Amino acid sequence: MKVQGTQDCIMRGKMGNSKLCPVALALRDALVGAEVEVYADNLYFNGHRYALSDSIMLFTKTFDDGGEVNPFEIDTETDLIQEVV
Repeated sequence: MKVQGTQDCIMRGKMGNSKLCPVALALRDALVGAEVEVYADNLYFNGHRYALSDSIMLFTKTFDDGGEVNPFEIDTETDLIQEVV
């Protein structure tokens, strides 16, 4: 599944907030009712922990550091690399 991270997600995002970062907002917008928390190198999605791809980790770091970011796409098949046990 491909999820679009829009400019609106970026504008609504809050730096350093695991539940309100643009990645979490994009996933929550696409998967209504999903519980999503995004951290530096992983995310929790409906109670399961997943490692993030390098590109999503870089986006999150840049956003949290106050850098300029652009709309993005998350491919749940490749950007959520694997469930971390």
